[in-house]
This record gives sequence, C-alpha cells and structure tokens, in this order.
Amino acid sequence: MDMFPTTIASLGATIEGDRLGLGTNLFSGEQTLAEKLTFDQLNDDLSQKSKFFEKMEEQVTSIWTKTDEGLEVLYRRRRPMGQKANGFP
Repeated sequence: MDMFPTTIASLGATIEGDRLGLGTNLFSGEQTLAEKLTFDQLNDDLSQKSKFFEKMEEQVTSIWTKTDEGLEVLYRRRRPMGQKANGFP
C-alpha cells in the first residue's frame, strides 16, 4: 500500500497530506495504516465486501488452473454490459 506514495515522493512530487489511496509516503512522519490500526483491524477492514468490485467481477469470467508455480489464467472474457452471469456460456 505504501509503495505508491513513497515512489511518487521519491521522484520529487509533493503529496498533500503524504497519503495516496490507502498508502502513506514512508519518507514522511505520518503513521501508516498498519501503524495506526492493529493487524486484525486492518485485515478486517481490507477484507470487507465491496458492491463496486462485486459488480465489476460479474462482468469478467476467468478460467483458472493450478500449476506448480501457482494459479494461471487460461481464459478471460469480459461480458457485455447488462448481460447476466448465468446467461454467459
């Protein structure tokens, strides 16, 4: 999380509040989310469901396979907007 604002700051950019998204510029004196919250609080907050991402997920179908290196995408197809998931071949 903190890599984005830290990288931008290292390029010389000024970041108002030293935060971008959920990340904190590590060159600043600001506490990161991991420092402000307990591990369980941070994990619970990041694990929350998102209606936005659930809607986006409905639009993409992927076929995954497990390999020795981990998971690999074999096929990915974006459904046309408005087409229901159960109507997708």
